Formats: sequence, C-alpha cells, structure tokens
Amino acid sequence: MPDRVAVTSADFVRNIGRWQNEALQHPISITHHGRERLVLVSSRRYEEALSAARESEVARRLSDRLGVIEILLDPAMRILSASHAFYRHTGHAQEDVLGKLLTDLAQKEDCTALTQRLQRILKAQDEGSLPLFIARPSRPPLALTAACALRADKTLLILAALLP
Repeated sequence: MPDRVAVTSADFVRNIGRWQNEALQHPISITHHGRERLVLVSSRRYEEALSAARESEVARRLSDRLGVIEILLDPAMRILSASHAFYRHTGHAQEDVLGKLLTDLAQKEDCTALTQRLQRILKAQDEGSLPLFIARPSRPPLALTAACALRADKTLLILAALLP
C-alpha cells in the first residue's frame, strides 16, 4: 500500500467519491499546478495525528520542566531547533542559535573534538554519547554529557539532562 497518493485538484473534483474511499486506506495528496496543497486523510488517521501531537506537546512540557536539553542538527551540524530548556539554561536567544553551527556555541577548545565525534556518529549512522560544553553569555560554560543519535531523516538529535 502506498504511503501517499498524489492526485490533481481537477481529478479530485471529478472523482471525489473515489478519492474519499481511497483516503480511508492511505493519505491522498491533492496538487494544484504540480504542488501539494492539501492532504485528505481518514478521520481515524486525523484523530491519531492529533493525539500524537498532544502527547508530543505534553512530553515537551515535561522535558522542559525536568530540564532536558534537546538540540536537533542538520547533516552539516547546523542547529535546526532547540528545546526551551536549552534557551533557558544557556541564556541564548532563539534567533541567535537557529541556523548556526553547534560549534559556534561550543567552547572554542572543544570544537575539534566535538566535530570529530559528531562526524563519526554521522558516518557510522549510529548513536553515542559526548561531552558538550556550551558557552553562555557572562556565565561559565554549561557542561553536559549528551546522548546523540542519527534519525531516519539524517538529522542528529542531541539530548542531555540537567542534574540538580
């Protein structure tokens, strides 16, 4: 069964009943001028997606409350996202972090070792742990032991928990 079937908006309008039935089996991508504009899914899949989003938000709030720092990197090691706990504990602003290399925020003397370790994880398509020292404005660096894993979409997820 396909993951998602693409259909033009014109074909969708002409055969709406067929595509509604198809959507019960798998998502239907409705395109306009070759670009995806809408996705038709069954109400069951929609409710499952809503439930997963709610659970994800609850997990995010709990992680933030517990001080779990999460950083998502692209394959070039640029920061795609970071948790609220990251910003709170490092003192960095989101606009100063997103799109930057992780090494731009690390203590300068740790950059080479950090880059090598992350490259090994990327190359091996594996996971591992690493020391992480994040420079903070007008405070000592934040020292963490982080776990790092390569995700299916080739992004690197780094997690670290702050200990009291």
